[in-house]
Amino acid sequence: MRQQAMLAIMKLRSCSLTTSKEVHERLRAVGRIRWLMEFMGSQCKFQEVEEFSVLGQLVGCLTLCRAEQEQEICQSAVEGLRHLYSFMLHLKSEILRKLGAEYRQILKNSQVETAFWVTNTRNITLIFGKYLEPSEGMDFLLTAIDGMRDSSVHDAVTARNMLHTILEVPGLRWWRMSEAVRSIYNHLDSISEPLARQELRRALLLLGYRFSEEVVGTLLGCSRSCDSVAAEMWKMLTSQPNTSRKILGELVSRLQEPARRRYQLSERPAGFPPLALQATRALYVILQEQACRQEVKELFPQLYVALLFHVTHTVQHTASQEREHNQEDTAAPSAPPGTASPTPSLGSAAPPAGTRQGLAWAHSVTRGSPAHRVAVKAMEALLLCAGYKEQVTFMMKQGGWDLLMSSDTHHKGVCLLARAMVSLNFQERNWIFYHLMAILSDRDDRRYVPAVALFIQLLQCPDLGYGLEDAIVEEMSRQLRDHQTVVRWLGLKGLLNLARLPEKVGKLQRLLPDVLERLQEVDRALIRKAIAVLKHLLAGMDRQSASRAAVQVAEQLLPLFDDVTSKLRVLSITLLKTCWSL
Repeated sequence: MRQQAMLAIMKLRSCSLTTSKEVHERLRAVGRIRWLMEFMGSQCKFQEVEEFSVLGQLVGCLTLCRAEQEQEICQSAVEGLRHLYSFMLHLKSEILRKLGAEYRQILKNSQVETAFWVTNTRNITLIFGKYLEPSEGMDFLLTAIDGMRDSSVHDAVTARNMLHTILEVPGLRWWRMSEAVRSIYNHLDSISEPLARQELRRALLLLGYRFSEEVVGTLLGCSRSCDSVAAEMWKMLTSQPNTSRKILGELVSRLQEPARRRYQLSERPAGFPPLALQATRALYVILQEQACRQEVKELFPQLYVALLFHVTHTVQHTASQEREHNQEDTAAPSAPPGTASPTPSLGSAAPPAGTRQGLAWAHSVTRGSPAHRVAVKAMEALLLCAGYKEQVTFMMKQGGWDLLMSSDTHHKGVCLLARAMVSLNFQERNWIFYHLMAILSDRDDRRYVPAVALFIQLLQCPDLGYGLEDAIVEEMSRQLRDHQTVVRWLGLKGLLNLARLPEKVGKLQRLLPDVLERLQEVDRALIRKAIAVLKHLLAGMDRQSASRAAVQVAEQLLPLFDDVTSKLRVLSITLLKTCWSL
């Protein structure tokens, strides 16, 4: 207990004073640490190495002080490191003895090392590094980052070398990754030296590659609005291909989080699921930079589908909030004029990527913007980053982005977006198509409508769906009988796409009863769509099959001759003439 109490005092007071602006306070702090190290080496007995849990912080503080220009501080730090090293050998001796010859070699090496290693930051880090437990290694790393700050009294070059070397120590395991990410986030703006920032980038890339899940989760939590510091860190994390793939994959996983949980809108707590929204903001910043275009192309189908369903999710959530708001008392005073902060429009041009202005612009788009707007902007950025500029222009000319953001027209916006993407290469379309089939089969109500909208547009591609014809027809039959009007409308639209392909008509004949039922719809738009489908189905049948089908069609058309709309009467009569000619 005595040893532990001393260590607690040393950790809380002495280590913190080594960063003091006052030279005499630093000298006193380093001297106290040196004395305690010498005392423990000669008097204290630790039963287990785990009792000595401040090794990483002590080594870090003394290594920084060793580079001091004040000779007394430097000399005291060197002596402290020697005592600490001897003490560590004593603690490890029981373990090392079990290694036999290796133990003797380590002791022999240690006697030679003590003559020179304390004058070299890299040597100090490597030699102590082999003794560091995972948590202690993190303490050392955090001390190094703190020493790199512009306002630090310590030598930035030494701190930078410490950070560089600790990540190279063979076999060193790591814990508490979230603390490293938060430390970089908290200090990045206060580290301006180019080589130091380059070292932080290297460290972040290494940690992002090895611990992508924890790094992404922590950084998302650092800034909900993805401020300029977070944006700079996302830029660092996606500046190298291997790490980029992992980071993008983790962000896709966060976007899919609400879908995996299958929350219904009524079951969600107030406020949008934060991780999915923060992941969207991070993706938008990354895609604006376009530094990882190749990796985005490789993951495009997954990113596209995840963002599309996230757009739907945010639109539904926003519509639900608006309905609740409209039901509340509207007598509340309005905000004073001129207090609203404008956000860039969907068609506004962004500053060049890779500049501070570009990062600030990306942050201004996402900060304070509604969730559905952020999601739509991220989808636009994805298409541009993946090289689909023509599709973005098509959506803009057709008003597709605005259609996507309204709950009433969202399915039409999805249809337009899917139509624009029919020109994707076969591998991308094939992945998306099979993924959609799984979603449709699973019948996730929250994703079903956008999945149907995307599915029916991809049916225009004759090279898709080989081996799935029966499953496709069965799915279309379910869509034609769905309780939602929008799904039945989409089902007829998809069937029309298929009926225009002569080689597909044969499989579609068994859907004739489902299509005929749609002639009894109240919604005349559905009836008109059903008539168009019947026309193509009959034209694609052989004469005998068409003659039998014509009788059934004619019976269903007769009541439409008295419809109040002339357009529907004309379509009905025209189709009946077609039936007579068969």
